[in-house]
Amino acid sequence: MTGSNRKPASNGVSRPMLIVIALILLLILLPTALVALPLSRLEVTVTNVHPSMDAAGYVTIGGMAGSFHSLNLVPGQKMEISCGVSAGAHEVTVSYWFPGESQGYYYNRHWSQTIQVPFFGSESVSITLTP
Repeated sequence: MTGSNRKPASNGVSRPMLIVIALILLLILLPTALVALPLSRLEVTVTNVHPSMDAAGYVTIGGMAGSFHSLNLVPGQKMEISCGVSAGAHEVTVSYWFPGESQGYYYNRHWSQTIQVPFFGSESVSITLTP
């Protein structure tokens, strides 16, 4: 048998079958990848309704990179945050305080809500800062 040409061992899967398997995997993974993209919009409006005091604090939007936004609002001032997010649930948290109050996590006033954002849709939430 020296000098004879041997065929390499086959893995038993034909080329058309490999194409079908690749297409099935693509159909499974593509929707998951699309939902994870920031194709939806979340709008947060924060308003200081105190008649005479400034409000300071921050807004965080869960499930989004770079979701930390500082607040420093004079009486009656409004701040609007608009950002691209992936479809699904996002927790919006606002922590704030007024002058003369202790400034620490346990002393701040908190507001938190989970917002469900649809695929290719938008949601908005309005928050009023009260003493």
